[in-house]
Amino acid sequence: MRKIRWKRVWARSTSHLMGESDHDEPQVPILTQVEARLSLVIRTMWVLLHIVTCITVILGVIHQW
Repeated sequence: MRKIRWKRVWARSTSHLMGESDHDEPQVPILTQVEARLSLVIRTMWVLLHIVTCITVILGVIHQW
């Protein structure tokens, strides 16, 4: 099994484009199935964090009203 390239997975899950070197134009990296699933988990956790934070803020405002 090939080693997971964490920088590539993290860049892809945050929609950040990066090249292989300073002289490359950024291209969307092709991820393996394992890396794509890991990227999906990272992105899902990020979205859930935003949802929980927004609900907490809304409930705090309603409570103080």
